[in-house]
This record gives sequence, structure tokens and C-alpha cells, in this order.
Amino acid sequence: MFLSLLLLLVSGIASAAYDPTYIRNWLICGPFENSRLEDVLIPNEASLSPKAGDASSGKMWKEYNSVENHVDFEDETAFGRYELSTAYTFVEINSPSKRMARLYLRSDDGIKVWLNANNILTNDIARGMGEEDILTVVLQPGVNRLVIKVRDYFAGWMFSARITGENGDVIKDLTYSPRPIPLERLPVKKIWASSIQGEDLEQYSPKFAVDANKNTRWSSEHYDPQFLTFDFGSPQEIKRIDLLWESAYSKSYKIEISGDKMGWKEIYSAKDGNGGKDIISFPEARKGRYLRLLMLERGTEWGNSLYEFSVYGFITAGEKQVPEQPVEEAVVELIKPIQAVSASVSSAQNPNLDKNEYFDAKNAIDGDLKTRWSSEFKDPQWVSVDLGSVKRVDSIILTWENAYAKAYSVDISEDAANWKEIYSTASEKGGKVNIILENPQLARYIKVNCKERDKKEWGYSLWEIEAFGE
Repeated sequence: MFLSLLLLLVSGIASAAYDPTYIRNWLICGPFENSRLEDVLIPNEASLSPKAGDASSGKMWKEYNSVENHVDFEDETAFGRYELSTAYTFVEINSPSKRMARLYLRSDDGIKVWLNANNILTNDIARGMGEEDILTVVLQPGVNRLVIKVRDYFAGWMFSARITGENGDVIKDLTYSPRPIPLERLPVKKIWASSIQGEDLEQYSPKFAVDANKNTRWSSEHYDPQFLTFDFGSPQEIKRIDLLWESAYSKSYKIEISGDKMGWKEIYSAKDGNGGKDIISFPEARKGRYLRLLMLERGTEWGNSLYEFSVYGFITAGEKQVPEQPVEEAVVELIKPIQAVSASVSSAQNPNLDKNEYFDAKNAIDGDLKTRWSSEFKDPQWVSVDLGSVKRVDSIILTWENAYAKAYSVDISEDAANWKEIYSTASEKGGKVNIILENPQLARYIKVNCKERDKKEWGYSLWEIEAFGE
């Protein structure tokens, strides 16, 4: 049975908080495959001063903007997976005066560092990001050139670098080139999901799409469309969204924003997605409390599956570091469809008394996918359900039996007298049909107007009509 899921994350997600002492934006060059840390891969490597777009030893320098406090070369937006490779990173640090500072360095693998052409550290031992080198350095007035060479032996091929004052404090008057973009991952308070594969919360819960863990994932049932709706708890300024798809990805999808979960505005759409990692940056921040990822068409025969859905907002440069929020056990509440109180139909097929089968209207709202409403064998027909009072309707699921409507419409009403069409099709293929409303509607009555049968020898037959909302 279909279930919509509301997930409450008690105290946010575990994600690297924005810390202005970290250098997140770099120029990177590589990868140089099958090379060693001691190899001089770019002439005069100690004295590099590249610009984005420059070529060095047949490789192009490009700007890499990280939203984490480290650089991950295995990220597809950097280089991807290249074993036994070496890469260069470069940043300019502008200091208005001469000063002593601390340079903190972490690297999974081998690392070699130059500051103003002086080799200040060489470490060719893979040790993991848990260990940190702390160096006391002198920043000269004006531009200081920091070059870091990283070698991938067998670990994760990533590194981090940060600069503080002698007491570990933020040096507020330092500037960098490439210019830092101070983004922080926004904690999600609630998630609504259209479905969960196999209703398996332990393995495919939507919380795994926001847990900052690339080894866990949300996965939907295997039909279109699907959605995830995210609540940030209060209006946020959103500058970037990253989607990391599992192999079961959405080929066609769009992202919408809302302040009240009633009126939605599209801010991005994709029609030819190919999975992997999608990075969506907005020239101007989009403001809203709710985001909806509406997945319209699957790219495979499976459902839709996300390792991560990461939303980033602006943090003012120089602000005090925001402490990381620990991951707490999530409180999961399954919300069933709105319970209809009655149903009426244009006609019903005569009962099959030999098998004790009845095809009355009530079968379409009893929550039992083994009972069904079935009409007389002629066009047109209709079935209407009463939700008991006016409710906010977000989506409707029709589960057709083999005798389905090829052409039909869905209408809603608050009084059973004035009707509004919210959906129609002339090319239905039967099965489970998930109708996600572009904007939620207030309704007490839902009517399915069946206009043309797919199988002319039968009538129309629905196992269940389900409405979801509040």
C-alpha cells in the first residue's frame, strides 16, 4: 500500500559548517596519471602563479569551488577517480601587512607545499584526514602564493588547508584569489516523500538524502512521477543545490520553491539528465522555506534514487564559525491517505455471486487493493469520493485494474456543484497513476470522469482512489 512519509530531523544534519579560516576555492591542474610526488610535472612548480584557463604541461588550470572545508579530487567536478595520480592546487593570499600566521594542513595521501616558492612541507605517507600538520608561517605584505601538490597513493585523494592568526583566530583582513564563496549546507527539518522502495525505511528512508553520507540513499518505488519536499523550518536564501544520483536517476525533473507549501515557483528544470552529480547554481539567491524536487521521468527501469540532496545558502564572510550539528535519531511518521467517508458512481457492474465478488463504489476507498469498483460496459462513467470536509490535496493516486480508462479527467469541488478540472489524459496506460498537483488544491470531492475505455469489451475498474494532503 502506498504511504507518504513525513520525516522530522530533530537537530539538523552532520555537515561541515562554514569556517572562514578554510580555503575552499582553488585553481587546480591535473590529474597527472602514474606520477609521483617527487616528479616535477610542471616546470618551476615552486613558483607557479597561474590564472584560470592557463595550460601547464598539457593540462588546463580551472577554478574549483568547494562547498566543504576540503578539496575532494574524486569529485566529478574536480577530476573524478584517478588512481596513482598527482595534481596541483594554487591560491593567492593577500595580506595588507607582514604577519605571523598558522597554516593547518590535512591530506589523505602525499602532499608537498610551497609558500612564496619556499618548500615548507613534504609528506609522502598516506595517513588519512584525521591527522593535521600545523605550521607557523610568515605572510608577506601583498600577494602570497600557496602551491600544494597532492599525490593519490591509495586513500581518498583529498586535502584541506586553513590559515589563522597565531592564537587560532580568524584573520579578517586576508583576501583570496580565487575569491571564496561562503556557502553553508542548510539543515533540513522535515521531508515529505511520495514513496519509499518496498516501504523499507531502514535501507531507503528519505533521511538518507540529507545525511551528508554518500554511502546511504533514498529510493522510490518504480513508477513516475515521484517527489521529495524539504522544509527548512524558516525562509532561507538558497544559492546552490547539489544532487548526487544513484544509478537509478531521474531523466526529467524540476525543482520548485515555496513560502507556504501551497504556491510553488519553478526555479530549475532538466529534461535530459544522465545521473551522476548535478550542481545547480543560481546567479541570484532564491528565497523560500520549502523546496520540492519533482521527478517526472525515470532514466532507468528502476525508481529514483539519491545519495545526497544538498542545499547551500550564503554565509557572510568573516562570520564566526557555525558549530556543526550532531545527527540525532530521526523521528519517522508515516502518513496514510486522507480517509474518504463515502463514494458514489454512475453505475456498477453486476456482482459475481459465484465468487462472492461485488463491485460497489465503496471498494474504491476501502484501502484494500483486492477489492474494486467496476462499471457497466459502456461510455462514459464516473466515480466520485467525498473526503468529509474541505482538505488540502497535494496528490492523488489512481490504481487501475486491467479494465482502465484510456481517456479521463479528474475534477475537484468544495460543494459537489462547482467543479474544477485538475488533470486529464487521452493516453493512459493503466496501472498505478500518481497525479502530483502543480499547486495544492482545496477540495472535499474528487471525481474521476471516465471518457473512453481501453478495452471495449469491459467497463472501467479501479482498485483504489487515494488523496494525500492535509
